[in-house]
Order: sequence, then structure tokens, then C-alpha cells
Amino acid sequence: MSEPAAAPASAAPLAGKTALVTGAATGIGRAIAGALAAAGANVVINHNHMPEPAGKVAAEITAAGGTAIAAAADVSNRAEYQAWWNSCWPSSAAGTSW
Repeated sequence: MSEPAAAPASAAPLAGKTALVTGAATGIGRAIAGALAAAGANVVINHNHMPEPAGKVAAEITAAGGTAIAAAADVSNRAEYQAWWNSCWPSSAAGTSW
């Protein structure tokens, strides 16, 4: 699989948007994260137990000019997911939109 690439500003329909991609450390999720980054989105690469591959995907997107972070959370566990979400976007915990 080729490395994700960032899109030029003129071809960035998702510029200013943030995408959370679960399972983005490998496979289809990785490809989706790369495509979203190529379209200009900031990407959160969610993983449950794969910090190295998730970090590599984030680094590849960043090296290509995009914005990405890797973040661990079990999205099937509501309490863990909510705590993780609030740590990523503290304003959402206060009820404000981002």
C-alpha cells in the first residue's frame, strides 16, 4: 500500500474538518484515513491495541503534509470512548460544538 498523501489546498474539500477513523492502523481503515487526509481532513487514527502501526500511519500522513494523530480507545466501551472523546475535544465535554 502506498503512503497517504496530503492534497493541495485547492483540492482539499475536507479542509477544516476532522475525521475519526476507527481501526485505521491497518487495512481498510488505514486506506480510509489516507483518503480523508488527501482530501484535506485532520485525521484521528483510532486503535485499540496497535500503537506502533497507528503511529506509523499518523507519521506518514504528517510527513505528506497532512494532520493526523493516533489515539487509543475501545469504541465498544461507552465509558472509555466518552473519556477518550472528552480528552481529544475538551470543549465537547462542556456541551459546546467544535
